[in-house]
Amino acid sequence: MPGTLNVNALTLPWVDAVKESVEELPSLIPCFSTTIASARDYDALFAREFTEQWSADQLLGKALATGRVLLAGRGGGGKTVVLHDCAKRASAKGYIPILIPLKNWTQDLSKTWKTIESRFLQVDAILRDVVASPVGIAELDSLDPEIPRILIVDGLNEIDGNLAQELIYSLDEYVATAINTSVVVSDRFSRRDFLNTQRWSLASVLPLSTEEVIQRISESDVPNIRITSLTEDQEAILSSPYFLNAYLQSGVLATTRSGEIEGWFSTHALAGDGIAKAAEAAFLVYGSGSRTFKLNDFRDVAGTEVTAQLRAAGTLVVDGDDALFDHHLKHDFLASRHLASNKSLWNRESFNRVTFDASSLDAIMMSTEQVDPSDADQFIRSVYDWNIYGVGYALAESRKHHVSREMCWVIWAMFAEKMWDVVQATSQRAKDTLQLLENDEAKIFLHAKSLPDVLNHVSHLKGTQPWFAEWKDLFTILNAPVPDATVDLLSEEDSVLGWTVANVLKRATVSTSQQSQMREFVASASPVVRWRAAHALGAFPSKANATTLLTATEDDDRSVRYGAVRSVLELASKADSSTGRRIFRYLTEHRFRFNKQRSVVEEIRRTMLIPNATNPAEWLDMCLNLIVSWQPLEPARERDKWARTAQSLIHAFDSVSFKE
Repeated sequence: MPGTLNVNALTLPWVDAVKESVEELPSLIPCFSTTIASARDYDALFAREFTEQWSADQLLGKALATGRVLLAGRGGGGKTVVLHDCAKRASAKGYIPILIPLKNWTQDLSKTWKTIESRFLQVDAILRDVVASPVGIAELDSLDPEIPRILIVDGLNEIDGNLAQELIYSLDEYVATAINTSVVVSDRFSRRDFLNTQRWSLASVLPLSTEEVIQRISESDVPNIRITSLTEDQEAILSSPYFLNAYLQSGVLATTRSGEIEGWFSTHALAGDGIAKAAEAAFLVYGSGSRTFKLNDFRDVAGTEVTAQLRAAGTLVVDGDDALFDHHLKHDFLASRHLASNKSLWNRESFNRVTFDASSLDAIMMSTEQVDPSDADQFIRSVYDWNIYGVGYALAESRKHHVSREMCWVIWAMFAEKMWDVVQATSQRAKDTLQLLENDEAKIFLHAKSLPDVLNHVSHLKGTQPWFAEWKDLFTILNAPVPDATVDLLSEEDSVLGWTVANVLKRATVSTSQQSQMREFVASASPVVRWRAAHALGAFPSKANATTLLTATEDDDRSVRYGAVRSVLELASKADSSTGRRIFRYLTEHRFRFNKQRSVVEEIRRTMLIPNATNPAEWLDMCLNLIVSWQPLEPARERDKWARTAQSLIHAFDSVSFKE
């Protein structure tokens, strides 16, 4: 690791601006003793199997030594504080730390980003548009080669998931060739793809120790806070630096994360109906698609007085016409408060609004904590109809909720079933989600040895909710005929039954007339029903089913298109040679249409990895032919993705014999 450099030798004006911006970074008082633990790979990271522990200074050293570090953690876990400390340590040593807070990412930048083909220019655009003291690649390249540069990217989860993945690729490629440059990226527990996994070190900020929490409380001068031991609920909240700091400031200890933040607003910023007004405004301005928003849009809803109170408290940060909250959890809390109290908003549009299309799920988690107890299951069912991973995150992260035990069993069982999905990416994500659920009952599902093992466990669960017995009888069907009435459940308004049958049909014995019935549902007026039916239909290889699914890839609804593409590839992996090659010809011939839908293209890439394809050699051949056809016509930044997909496929099928 380089020693301390003589910063005074640097006479470039922008260097002084960078140093000043780092010196102005707020410090958390008191300064908590955080520990960083490294993991060998994502599997170990999700399983919390750490290989070594680092101090804050060692984090900087690891970044300089390896070139790339991804720091994962939960919301409020102290990642931002750790990165600020890293930047200050780097600056003190004479290095050039460039802090890139992705909460400053704007919708305009998203539009610009998508038009830039060069990954180097993408990095340059972020540096100039997001960094407090704008600096570009040219300025960094002008430095003495001996001076280390470190890009510190805070909040990968703050932006759209596809953009976040693109940013990882761009940073990876830039750091590979930039002079003496390293990168540290903070993220939630979300599995990312890398150009070369061996280049990246994975780490996590560990929760504060019980001893640390009690010591900080004992040192506080806030009246009436004296805790000498912690309950399980208290430890879950106060082991987070963000929430411990809030407690030390207010002296109010809530039982949930949302309760802690509401206490902060009540104590430091808003009174009376001010929180409700701010909550409605916070929800509406998330429609801009970024953490930043127009100040006037917020003020028009919240009112002048509430807006002024938030500014005076320092939580609403204004820059000209634009504004954002000083911490995204505060904005998420306000938006979640409005969402939780308005059942009419429990729909896909609202859920996409507050999560940036499922990229950041804290608002869903805090809504789960706040909904009326009698409505908790209904809320979870609504979220499930939108995104099962949103439900998984909500149950994993919320510290106290009123979701019924039966509803939790349903969700865990659904994830457990997906661990045996034919698509490797789906199987992996389901396992990752179950690993995040720190619950003994959830772990039983995680450690199931087979799908029959999951079904057997469910069959022995004894619930008291009236609907649970019907769900259990449906879920435990395996390789058995089903009546037409079961197929009809695809159109069921109850999302749990509707999606359960969509999964169960894939492992049931379904007649040709019932498959015809399913094809009719793909033409339903309801997008959710079309999506469910398309999902189920992929398990039954036939020319008629293939035709229906290929047509559904042109559906007006994005979720239906997404589901149909995944399902038709699953069908192709099981179909006869003629049907499989017909599907791939269609995908090749319509590549220009698909290229306009990047999320669908990403799903095609992910879904190709089906290790249990009926004819592995032919499946590999069809996939590679599609890649060869699509890759040359893709933007430059996309081509290496296809190359890596091809490498993954070849690796997955390396035991396949290609002899006739």
